[in-house]
Amino acid sequence: MENADLHDAPSTVLVAGEDGEYLPVRNFEDARNICYIESLKLWAIAVGYGKCTGDTLWTGIWCRASTNAGGLHAKVVDNPICGMLLHNATLHLCCAGPKTLGQRDDIAELAGKFSIQVIPQMFSLAINFPTQKFLQAQSKVGFLAWVGFAALFIHIGVLYLFINVFRWGMTGAAVAYDISAWGVALAQVVYTVGWCKDGWKGLSWLAFKDMWEFVKLSVASAVMLCLEIWYFMTIIVLTGHLADPIIAVGSLSICMNLNGWEAMLFIGINAAISVRISNELGSGHPRAAKYSVIVTVSESLLIGIICMAIVMTTKNHFAIIFTDSKEMQQAVAHLAYLLAYNHGAQ
Repeated sequence: MENADLHDAPSTVLVAGEDGEYLPVRNFEDARNICYIESLKLWAIAVGYGKCTGDTLWTGIWCRASTNAGGLHAKVVDNPICGMLLHNATLHLCCAGPKTLGQRDDIAELAGKFSIQVIPQMFSLAINFPTQKFLQAQSKVGFLAWVGFAALFIHIGVLYLFINVFRWGMTGAAVAYDISAWGVALAQVVYTVGWCKDGWKGLSWLAFKDMWEFVKLSVASAVMLCLEIWYFMTIIVLTGHLADPIIAVGSLSICMNLNGWEAMLFIGINAAISVRISNELGSGHPRAAKYSVIVTVSESLLIGIICMAIVMTTKNHFAIIFTDSKEMQQAVAHLAYLLAYNHGAQ
């Protein structure tokens, strides 16, 4: 997939002159063509976020363990908790000893252990995000798309190797997560330095110009994002205080996992539309930016409706991919209505 196919001027049937701007939509054929072109551009950027969805899906499946919720020595179903931790390790790093929050010892010890094991992945984000935004700004989304696909399949293979073959359990999931995260970050660095000669001129002290303004904006954005994530994660912490925390936390975590899969799509779409609008407005194409927004909103609404329908249709069965506990499957089915509504509203 060539970069020019993704971000250069649209088809000549749809543009006026040589400026790359869309002509006004006059019929269904024009609308269909614009929808097709914009979908290619949007999903080429958004696809890299699919690896995060694969993390929760395959880690949840391969960490599956049977549960006897009624027994005194019940074995915790850690697969949904694993997926929850995978996406929200930052929360647990802030309270590495969840026992202080009143959580059950077995759940708290697992959370603290997993949080420490995924610390290397946290450092990879310092490289991943800047290089990713740089490549997006340079319209090098073709490379990001292929890296996202490759990382997803490699990550699945590494998870299977560490969890099913080596029997490392949660440790294997953490190691696979660290390897995949650093692999993506290093691949982006190599491509930026080796193949972006026009945009990359080497390290420079000019990078520290106006650093204070950048720091203020970064801190404000970080606080906003952390609060947005943490307020939802506190539900898990509070659920751990219920009479039967294993069933409560497990069923809620399964639903949050499913919600997270859809959220990863919307996070990718959000990043994609941000890049698309910036590029089009910067190029003086307001109509193209407008059509990008229309296509994005329409596809997001369609995705939400489809996900809601799938949850409602399979509400008594989708928990099977996470647990073979009948009691937990029933608890998840009771939450399916709220989950479906959240999918539609998201």
